[in-house]
Amino acid sequence: MFDGLEEYMARGTLPEDIRLSLESLLKQARIMDEYDLDFIPGEYMANFMEALSKHPEFTYVLNEILETLIKLEME
Repeated sequence: MFDGLEEYMARGTLPEDIRLSLESLLKQARIMDEYDLDFIPGEYMANFMEALSKHPEFTYVLNEILETLIKLEME
């Protein structure tokens, strides 16, 4: 789902707001896994999506997330 973001992260060229929100989201995902939780608070994904929406070059990532969420809702 995050195709291409790894390259930006590796190069250190992600915009600060995207980097921080992504790091927070991934930290919560690790906590969810570590403590066998069913979900993470939705604010983390919402913050990440909001950060993405401010940068047109990352519209493709936001679109992929939204398409995935729609598909999951239809199942």
